[in-house]
Amino acid sequence: LLYSRRFVADKASLVSVDLGIEEKYKPIIEKHIKFFGEKNRTQRFYDLEIENFNEENIYTGLLSAVCRTSICSFEEVLRVVLTESDLENNKYLDEMQKYDLLDAFWKFCEQQFGYTDVKPTLDKLLATMFVTYTEKYMQAEIPKGWKSYVSYKAGNSIAFLNNLMNNVLYQERYDELSRHIASGLNVSTVLEKYLPEDLLECDSFDAIDRKIITWLIKRLEAEDTGAKLDSLTIPQVCEKRMKMHFGKRYEKVYQLLNSAYQIILAAKYQCPDSLKEIIHQYCEKDVLLDTEYRRFYYCYDRIRDTEQLESLRTLIENIYANEYLGVQLPKWNQSLKEEDALHILPLQRKFYDRYLKNVKERTVVIISDAMRYEVGKELFMRIQDDPKCMKESKVECMLGMMPSYTRLGMAALLPNREITLSDSYEVLVDGQSC
Repeated sequence: LLYSRRFVADKASLVSVDLGIEEKYKPIIEKHIKFFGEKNRTQRFYDLEIENFNEENIYTGLLSAVCRTSICSFEEVLRVVLTESDLENNKYLDEMQKYDLLDAFWKFCEQQFGYTDVKPTLDKLLATMFVTYTEKYMQAEIPKGWKSYVSYKAGNSIAFLNNLMNNVLYQERYDELSRHIASGLNVSTVLEKYLPEDLLECDSFDAIDRKIITWLIKRLEAEDTGAKLDSLTIPQVCEKRMKMHFGKRYEKVYQLLNSAYQIILAAKYQCPDSLKEIIHQYCEKDVLLDTEYRRFYYCYDRIRDTEQLESLRTLIENIYANEYLGVQLPKWNQSLKEEDALHILPLQRKFYDRYLKNVKERTVVIISDAMRYEVGKELFMRIQDDPKCMKESKVECMLGMMPSYTRLGMAALLPNREITLSDSYEVLVDGQSC
């Protein structure tokens, strides 16, 4: 005994010696010896490979083994507790209670997240985290009824929720937890008294996005294109919110609102008189309006509930059909009567001579019936941005055949001297049926 120490063969002593736990921490092992009564559970504790044992990491290790985490981390323990079981009947808390570890769990919640309660629950812990997060990013004072939830250790709560919302594995569970807490805190009703600019930086609840979207819709319905939130224009607000947590859920709504904004800007559209100027303005500027109109309906068709958007859709349709096309199309038709109208652009019937006749390389021609010019323009821009497209890309337009008839348009792409349309609507190229 003077040379060494007393040998004891009880379970707590064997575990302590095996892991190199100091004698002063042995009472912790003895207190929770029931935990080590099962081989696989004991092995999970060993597999954590904890170094320099102290009271904190022994308890963290026990909790980690209960939650089957691969590392000794209380943050990871809490993540498993919140994401892999129900809040009310939580299997991990039940197991902790079985091995007398529940007090240690709540003690760590206080130490790391500032949550303390006489009768602690996961619901109240989450409410503390979400309210603390919201208070950090709201540009106004939070509701009085929420103040008791604010933690004095805000940084840890904010970091924990950020990790959940930004990790693709846990985003869906974060949304579920957010909805659950929002319901308990009556978030939708409470936020009614706040201005949208108060909430611009916050993304703890999806009710915030719904409130901002409602504001954007009302501004657009009023054709208030100069409206701003904290110096951000409507497109900038849409872009900002799309990058935040619930931006993916409301992505199509924000994209639709951005397109609506661009179309409303074009109200009181002015169209030149001459064909040359009309074509130039269309290719450089007006084509973008057609693109935004297409994107508006692309998004609209992918939004499940469009009731809130109906008035805005009516406005967009009116601007596009009456204030844009209603002004532009008569000018197009009138300008085609100009003396040199057929010489301003290359003719579609000259396609072969212009692009293929003298080309030695193999050439592929892809024909798409009735594809809008603006779609071709977007395709061109994508090709231009593609690093695999080594050669220079360019886009040009031609003056199509009249009438704008599919078989006639396709025939115009062939080498030809004369194209005719018979009384039976048969298209003849140089006298031959094509």
